[in-house]
Amino acid sequence: MAKEKRVGGFLSFLFTVLCLAAAIFFGIMYFSQKTSFDESKRMLSEAKSGYGNILSDISNLRMSLNATENDNKKMKEALEAFSAGKENIGKIKGMLSHEKNPLPLGLLACAETKAGDGLFCINHKNDGSYELEVPAGEYYVFALETCYPPINNGRVTACPSNVAYYTEFVKCDPNEADNQCPHDKALLTVAGGAELDNINPSDWFKEKK
Repeated sequence: MAKEKRVGGFLSFLFTVLCLAAAIFFGIMYFSQKTSFDESKRMLSEAKSGYGNILSDISNLRMSLNATENDNKKMKEALEAFSAGKENIGKIKGMLSHEKNPLPLGLLACAETKAGDGLFCINHKNDGSYELEVPAGEYYVFALETCYPPINNGRVTACPSNVAYYTEFVKCDPNEADNQCPHDKALLTVAGGAELDNINPSDWFKEKK
């Protein structure tokens, strides 16, 4: 009888130990899995955050690229407009002359459109030369002398002017024209991108047509 009690007690003790061991084992497994789950959750959160940052960077890059593309487009359009404008501009170059030496400060080189609705003027350089840019078209070229400064007897007044056109007389060679060199204004055709040189408005003849 005593032997049976001892066997029963031992089995009860062994069962208790096994239950305790099982409880410890499952506890360890639970906390291990929970820790692993928490770590996975943290890593997933970090991954989501990193993905969000990547998307934000891509969006910023796209905006930057779009802005750069727009800037390049605007620059291209401006350059094309500038080039188109330059292609429509011609130059008239020559020398001014006058009985006064040095040339009067108020002596200008001017080009007037054939229709009379446009006038372009520029002052001469130190050597008397000029270079005038005008839109493509037809022009009469002349030297315009104005008083400088516009003072008359100590009073500022309207400034009288003298004009010398670039005429057929300036263009022709008297030796080849039998002295038939009219003082009619010479009409110039200026093409875009072209230069007309030796256009010297020096016909100070007073009775020009």
